[in-house]
Amino acid sequence: MLDLETAKTILDDLYHDIRGYTVSGEARRKLSYHDKSYTYGEVTPDAFYKILKKAQAKSGEVFYDLGSGVGKPVILAYLLFDFSKCVGIEILPELYKVSHSVLQRLKGDKKIEFINEDFLHHDFSDADIIFTHSTCFYDELWIKIINKFEKLKPGTRIITVTKSIHSDWIKPLHTAEYNMGWGMATVHYYKKI
Repeated sequence: MLDLETAKTILDDLYHDIRGYTVSGEARRKLSYHDKSYTYGEVTPDAFYKILKKAQAKSGEVFYDLGSGVGKPVILAYLLFDFSKCVGIEILPELYKVSHSVLQRLKGDKKIEFINEDFLHHDFSDADIIFTHSTCFYDELWIKIINKFEKLKPGTRIITVTKSIHSDWIKPLHTAEYNMGWGMATVHYYKKI
């Protein structure tokens, strides 16, 4: 677990030659259809640190990022908090490949895993904290994700950007605004009951 300034220096070094927005744009152009839910966005290290701190991340917990892009939130979670496992799930192969190459630069730490898969088809029931940049998720997709969230173990914290959850099984905890790579965003915190 590192202090924020050291983590930012390492992150800058790991991603010095990577332009996530460019990689994402090229990956989306390869699709035979346009799906707004694949829109790319990045967290800032300062905001993400505050987001996870507010979620009360504890030593030994498991962190997931659904739609992990080039992996910055996963790497930051690993650097800033004492998670036992940090997992990013990304459907676009090009973004996954970038995150995997970053992991190799970090010497392939076994606490970090990147998966190239649709997170709707992945079992993330071992999560203690889930983060998802859900701003552009379409309604049908969001309903499917909420259905998966409702099956999580009690106590799991869920952090969503922009989209809110309405469920009898998921308790709202807090809402705040943070500065992301594109501007201010509303972040919602929930707990599975």
